[in-house]
Amino acid sequence: MAWGIWVAGGLAFFFVFSRLWFVGLSFVFMLLGVWYGKGALVPLRDDISRQIISGQRYVISGRVLTAPERAWGRTTFVLEAWALHRPDGDSPVSGRIRISLRGEKDLRPGDIVRLRASLRHPRNFNNPGSFDYRHYLAARGIFTLGSVSSPLLLAVIGHEDDISCLLENLRLQISQRIDRSGLFPEAVSLIKALVTGERRGLSPELRESFVRAGVAHLLAISGLHMGLLAMVVGGVVLIGARRWAWLMHRLDVKKLSLVVALMAVLLYTGVSGGSLPARRAAIMVSTFIIGFLLDRRIPSGSLILVAAWLILLDQPLAVKEPSFLLSFSAISGLAFMGRSLKGGRPLRSLLLVSLTAWLATGPFILYFFSRLSLVSPLSNLVLVPLVGWLFVPLSFLAVVWPSILPGGDLLFSLLGYLTTLVLKMVSLWASVPPLILPLNGLGLVGGLLLAASLLALLRQKRPGLLLLPLALAFLVLSFLVEKAPSFQVVVFDVGQGASALLKTKETAILIDGGGPAGPGFDVGSLVLAPALYRLGVRHLEAVILSHPEADHFSGLPYIIETFPVKRFIKTADSSEARLYLRLMETIKEKKVPLLVIHHPSQLKLNDLTVDFFPPGRDLSGSHNRRSLVTRVTYGQRVFLFPGDIDVVRERLLLGKDIRADFILVPHHGSRTSSSFDFLEKVCPCLAVISVSANNRFRLPAPELGIRVFRTDLDGAVIICSDGYSLGAIGWLKGGEGWHLLTRSSSMEPMSEFGGLAAAWRRPLPMPPRPCFP
Repeated sequence: MAWGIWVAGGLAFFFVFSRLWFVGLSFVFMLLGVWYGKGALVPLRDDISRQIISGQRYVISGRVLTAPERAWGRTTFVLEAWALHRPDGDSPVSGRIRISLRGEKDLRPGDIVRLRASLRHPRNFNNPGSFDYRHYLAARGIFTLGSVSSPLLLAVIGHEDDISCLLENLRLQISQRIDRSGLFPEAVSLIKALVTGERRGLSPELRESFVRAGVAHLLAISGLHMGLLAMVVGGVVLIGARRWAWLMHRLDVKKLSLVVALMAVLLYTGVSGGSLPARRAAIMVSTFIIGFLLDRRIPSGSLILVAAWLILLDQPLAVKEPSFLLSFSAISGLAFMGRSLKGGRPLRSLLLVSLTAWLATGPFILYFFSRLSLVSPLSNLVLVPLVGWLFVPLSFLAVVWPSILPGGDLLFSLLGYLTTLVLKMVSLWASVPPLILPLNGLGLVGGLLLAASLLALLRQKRPGLLLLPLALAFLVLSFLVEKAPSFQVVVFDVGQGASALLKTKETAILIDGGGPAGPGFDVGSLVLAPALYRLGVRHLEAVILSHPEADHFSGLPYIIETFPVKRFIKTADSSEARLYLRLMETIKEKKVPLLVIHHPSQLKLNDLTVDFFPPGRDLSGSHNRRSLVTRVTYGQRVFLFPGDIDVVRERLLLGKDIRADFILVPHHGSRTSSSFDFLEKVCPCLAVISVSANNRFRLPAPELGIRVFRTDLDGAVIICSDGYSLGAIGWLKGGEGWHLLTRSSSMEPMSEFGGLAAAWRRPLPMPPRPCFP
């Protein structure tokens, strides 16, 4: 029923789009479709995901669906699963699996393979501002991830082609042609992204530069590519057809050129991987061409709605994706401006187009990513013509030319010089700090109203003035609702690692910044930085490293590169690990003052008092045992961060003042830490374990004897305080919800730690205002 309503509404608007009143009717159809199909918008797991136990190894047979992407020492592809092979027999299955193979294997789309892989269900890093990876995969029909540890565990046992496999094979051939060009890695990855839509090879640093410059959309295949391809192919066919007199007398060469252009657009959409922006652009260009072939002029608003309907019919979950909303907000803003973008000087028109797209997408960018490039209108003014009118055509020509005439290497050499110019310009624009302004739902409405008002004023429409007060009212209301607490501690969900933010209205301190480290995955750029932006952090008063283990510092190089940091605090311990050396080099390059703690000391950071307990010089053992223990005081509340200390180090701390209301449980809840004497001495009323789900260390140990929050179950844990009371909640808002804690100012110790744990475990009503953005 839901699909019928969607189709009926879309077709009704498609065939009578010239009638304005059908706009309202079509939206009614859309809302009814969402209402009746709300279950379809959150699909259940597919067959293969239901039959597996996450983290277990399985032997699977299936067919390779996508062209393998090779980057960072891994080969990634999507497998259509056909069978699970178990000792007790084989069982047929269906569903898609995203496979990551360590190493390289000669694979082609359509290959039938049998492999041994560790399968798991996708999991998000549940933090403020985190990317919804599960939803991203679900929108593409993927509910299972697989990891193959060696190419020897994968065998090709056959081959079977269909249209999609043929298109993916063509995409693979183009990608291999670019690999053989001999260009430097940044140029190869950039050309692949612009021609084939393969962005896996783009380094995190390159992506970040494009984001900060406000030109990240150039890395996606969109209307710029499709329109240019249709114009070039249609123009070439039209010029060639006019040279044949007999053809001109028998056919309408204009419509013939449009038919060929339409076929080229559809072919390129399949070859480029069919990303959301690419399909949106292809649908709009195709609808325009079909309208011309039927001698009907289709309004731009109709093109946008038809494209949205067709995409949502295929992927309903796309309605929640940032790329969907950003694509359609940009094109809707340009359609709204209409003829105002035409006429006058070309430079003025280009600037107006860039400013319109920036205003239309700005509210959604702040809502999803909490930062907005202020130089985007100017950077797009320069880079869009350079990339769209020169780089992209030259890339197409360099790929196609060797199949026609010799000389393709010369074109790739020109692309190399052009890539260097583009990257230098992007780096220049990226040096300008962005606007950091997290928006909630009310802020998004206010931002959209403000953007609509400004666009109306650009069109010299007086009604735009009427929207300004309403927009400002929504924005003011959003900031009043999102008023931050006096002090908050956020223990981030970073998987098997640890990182915590301490934030007041004046001060932000980051303690550790670790997590899973691997090729192509930077926990700093993908997990920590988005969370810091969402929490409104613009600079860090201090970054504290407890000890030089990767699960505590792997994300810090990116954080030091991206955020202004006043001081970096550590012990005298060091490491020869490559990532740690990179961290020290980054600190040196950014000229961040380095403070090495040798003796117990105290540091006053605005309204926070920070006490440090370093390991003694004569203390031997692992980096974990020699962790820097940090104790932070805010008002009458105390927070303890002991790193990964073990029982030996805990005994040495018993003679010091380590009482605290909150503790980040040492060493992720390991059996070698959290002794009863230590916990009784600390006497906390709130504890958090930072640990990943289904980790290979089987942490936390079950016999801790204390009720705590866990990042694998609760997501990021947010603790709020006004200096007296404490409130805590898991970002997933699951379990018992809020814990509102109070304690007398004298902080008298309790003789039995277990009794205290039972006392604070009792759930209390949620405070009237949430303590997080």
